[in-house]
Amino acid sequence: MLKNSNITIAIQKPRSNAFNQAVKNSIYKLDLAVWNFLKNLACQQPELAACQFQITPETVEQLAQANEEKLHELASGVLFSFQLCAPEEEIIGFLKNPYDSNLQQISPTNAELYGTYWFAISSIAASDVDIACLCFGISQELAKTMAQAAAIQISRLANIIPLQFSLRCSEQSVLDCLSNNNIANAFIEKQITILKNTWHDRIR
Repeated sequence: MLKNSNITIAIQKPRSNAFNQAVKNSIYKLDLAVWNFLKNLACQQPELAACQFQITPETVEQLAQANEEKLHELASGVLFSFQLCAPEEEIIGFLKNPYDSNLQQISPTNAELYGTYWFAISSIAASDVDIACLCFGISQELAKTMAQAAAIQISRLANIIPLQFSLRCSEQSVLDCLSNNNIANAFIEKQITILKNTWHDRIR
């Protein structure tokens, strides 16, 4: 089991230069964009937000009421807050197969956001596969495939495979971050929960 002291070190001292400031900024902006997307969905279609992100109506309501400052406090520049729900096998198969211009495209509304997500994984995985796995909560096989995939294949992912996220942290840590009670401790707890869940998934 990963001890809390080791988790804290992992947060404070990334072992790879893959976590340079430019990469941190990129992850932070992506994380914030997804929080904003979830907040807007919570405002406009709360039932869909609860279903898509697998969260309770209480969390949806709190997110709908969150201001921009709170969303910035939720966003992280190291550990992406959301877990990919799409089947990894399908994504890996698509990337490994020859380019097919006849594949039907779904052209989702958030294709640009999804494209940013895929390219962020590819960029970090190209520098350090383990860091990409830790940062995004994905398998080594997917990270390696993303690192080796052609840009044209990655750019088409957002238009071919529907993308869905769930939280990597506990809902309680999100609710704590949204409250006015000790935001620093709530954020640290959120990061620790993500690392524990990631560690658990990798040793199962």
